[in-house]
Amino acid sequence: MIPGSLGHSKLNVALWYADVEHYRRVGASITGLMDYTRTPQGPFSKQISRAVTLLAKQGMIVERAIEGDKFARRGMFSLRDYMSAGLSEAGIAIVERSAEAVAGLTARQLNELVASDSLWQETPTGAEMLVATGSVVTRSSPALSGAEREQASYKSNPRPVPFRQSPPSEQPEPS
Repeated sequence: MIPGSLGHSKLNVALWYADVEHYRRVGASITGLMDYTRTPQGPFSKQISRAVTLLAKQGMIVERAIEGDKFARRGMFSLRDYMSAGLSEAGIAIVERSAEAVAGLTARQLNELVASDSLWQETPTGAEMLVATGSVVTRSSPALSGAEREQASYKSNPRPVPFRQSPPSEQPEPS
């Protein structure tokens, strides 16, 4: 990944997807966050912004203005190893894949990626987006590999048909 390719918006989106993927696999987010706020630029967490400020004060990252085609943004440059101390090998791989997936996107491409997410579409601006909810994958999701689809299928994972409760008007009166 090119140094400085993640600004605040891309960092928040990358960590959202890393948290969702890690939650899907392990049952916990990588960052420890349970939710992000839906903003027009993508999932956002004030805790991530606070962490970036703290990392800059501790000399672990430096932020610099990067001129773009239409506007300037702040790029973050790591000055030290930022992940290996507290994450598993799988966790590091998830963060790296998420960061690499969004790092090269233009602002427009990033907005299109975020806007294609069904949770994003159903959540009003300013509302919480739960990591646990974002981790749900349907059986037809293209995000699943063939082996994962098979594992999630009814053939290999039979579930009982849920009990259908009668509407209140059809329920017997208690005696």
